[in-house]
Amino acid sequence: MRFARWFMVASCCLMLWVGIGYGQITLQLDDFPVSPGVVISTSVGMWTATPGEGGADQSWDFSSLSGNTGETKTYAEVTDIPGADSFPTANTVSYGDSSYGMQVFSFYRFENDAVNLLGASVYVYASQTTMLYPMETSGPLMSWPLSYGDEWDITINNDGSADSSHFVVDAWGTLTDSAGTFSVLRVQEIQTDMDEPNLIANISYMWYSPDRGETFKAKSEDYATNPNFTGGTFYRTVAIDNWTSVDDSRTAQPVQLSLEPAYPNPFNSSTFVPFNLTAPGQVTMTVYDLQGRVVSRLVDGVLPAGTNRALFNASGLASGTYFIRLDAQGLHQTQKVQFVR
Repeated sequence: MRFARWFMVASCCLMLWVGIGYGQITLQLDDFPVSPGVVISTSVGMWTATPGEGGADQSWDFSSLSGNTGETKTYAEVTDIPGADSFPTANTVSYGDSSYGMQVFSFYRFENDAVNLLGASVYVYASQTTMLYPMETSGPLMSWPLSYGDEWDITINNDGSADSSHFVVDAWGTLTDSAGTFSVLRVQEIQTDMDEPNLIANISYMWYSPDRGETFKAKSEDYATNPNFTGGTFYRTVAIDNWTSVDDSRTAQPVQLSLEPAYPNPFNSSTFVPFNLTAPGQVTMTVYDLQGRVVSRLVDGVLPAGTNRALFNASGLASGTYFIRLDAQGLHQTQKVQFVR
């Protein structure tokens, strides 16, 4: 179940938001954008740069890298999430875009000084069943305050298999990306193979900015051993919605069902489709062509109240006009999008 473990650890790392400052930036609990309704949009592409050296006052420039697909991560109330009853101490849940007819939910427990991973549930749309994956961990996924030079290890046990990672806050400096230049703190993760503990499974670097949370992440190809790797995948934060401060105003729920404009539109590969729910419940989002044929089912399952987001990847379709229909709460709304290769 390595995909679920990577998904959950990546989810936690994606949540980080760095406190304002330069040099040895410190992370605190209040700096994490994990309030219900928060949606983080990420573009994904092929990693062709190098992470560079660790240490103080470093400089990185990833502005030339171009993403070709998109992903979202949503945070929600634990109530009404499939499998929530199996994780009674969880106070935060996150989920990404549904894929292969399934939705993965990750359950966490946030305390004043640490975050712990409790497990995951996988909801299967076709059978409307939920699979549970409780986790046993050797310690917190992360503790705070967290500063330059901190390091820790964690082992996650799932159904008899163990997966281990070593983390170190190995650098700080400035990062230049397509959105600008940011003061950042960098964390390195070295994950070892679950069957061969002395074998490196992959290496990742995460850059955190006081303006954008996880501004950038680079993940090596499997079994790369060079910390300054050149092959793999990168993840760039595009937007963080519904999180503007640490007060309760960022968690306000929408007052009516709404299908928001897709962006970008027109698009040449994939587009995000935001929508707001006033209450948790069954949601269906379907894409039709001009002949009224169903070409894609973006959502089909129970989702929490608040802002949600679907990803429409049209890479296997012909250029043209498509209609996206949202069905929820006894109502439906439709919008038109234009796919241009």
